[in-house]
Amino acid sequence: MNWCSHARGSLTARTDWLRKIDDTRSLRRSTGTNMMSPTYRNLQSTTSWWRPSVSFCSGGPGPHGNPRFYKFYWRVFSLECPWEEADFFKYAPVLCSADCEKEVERLLRQRRSCMIYGFKRPRRDPNNPWDITHAKWANTEFAVSWDADTDQIVEGGHR
Repeated sequence: MNWCSHARGSLTARTDWLRKIDDTRSLRRSTGTNMMSPTYRNLQSTTSWWRPSVSFCSGGPGPHGNPRFYKFYWRVFSLECPWEEADFFKYAPVLCSADCEKEVERLLRQRRSCMIYGFKRPRRDPNNPWDITHAKWANTEFAVSWDADTDQIVEGGHR
C-alpha cells in the first residue's frame, strides 16, 4: 500500500468536510500558519467514521527529490496521541519514513485516521552539492549521510 495516498470519504463526507473548512481557516489565521494544528477537533473534522483517512498537514505528501541529499522525518497525530497543539511537536516521536509508513498502515488497519507532519534535514555528506561551511548552513541541524543511515529503505530510495 502506498502510504502517501489520501483516502477521502464519499461525496457526502466531502461536503461535510467542506462545511467545516471555515473553522480550519480561522485556526490557521489565528496561529499565523498555513498548517492545520494537530488537535482532536481538526482530526475529526477531516475524517469520517466509516472511512479512515490520512492527511498531510505539513511537509509534502511523501519524500521527494534525491534521497542522498535530504532525510525526511515525520510525526503522526491520531486519536491515540496524548498531545495536541505545541505539545505534540515537543513530545511526539519523530519517525523515519519506514516507521511512519508502518504506523500509518497500523492505524488504517484499525480504521483510524491520522494527520502527518513532516520536515526534512539536509544530509551531512561531502558528496552533496552544498558547502556546509557556508554561513547559510551555520545553524542547520544535519542528518547523517545516506550511506551511514541505518533506517530501512522505502519506496523512492529514502530512509
